[in-house]
Amino acid sequence: MTPPLPVRLARLLSATILGFLVVAVFVNVVLRFVFNSGFVVTEEISRILLVWLVFGGAIAVLHGGQHISMTMAVEKLGRAGQIALALLGAALMIFCDALLLIGAWRQLGFSLSDSFPVSGLPVAVIYAPGVIAALAFMAITLWQVTRLLTGRIGPEDYFGINAPDPELH
Repeated sequence: MTPPLPVRLARLLSATILGFLVVAVFVNVVLRFVFNSGFVVTEEISRILLVWLVFGGAIAVLHGGQHISMTMAVEKLGRAGQIALALLGAALMIFCDALLLIGAWRQLGFSLSDSFPVSGLPVAVIYAPGVIAALAFMAITLWQVTRLLTGRIGPEDYFGINAPDPELH
């Protein structure tokens, strides 16, 4: 199944940022060692882009169900227990995402008038990915829970529980 456009954009953005960071840092290291100079703005831009990289990657990972999960206890529950646990987890996730959204939005507002010393970019660019990611996290969580409750996926798909490998037993 092809991921939706926002997830594809998050993956593309993350890959582009990672590629830029590798090239920019490499060029800056070479300039410093060979020519005893460098681009001062590279360090500031790298710090900013790293925040965008982390949040973009987190969106893609949450959508793909590739985050770290420990399903040992979930596997022992019946279907009703797994669904109840999924709903509890989703409620906690949305609560934490709401806290992230509120905090990032407030920080974004506070920092609109401040700017980074070298690049002159507004400090708000550090908090914008938090707002975007919180909204994406809530949307993905609601989408997954809706799929679970409508029967389009089972708890084993929701939690990423794999069937045991018969060769290991």
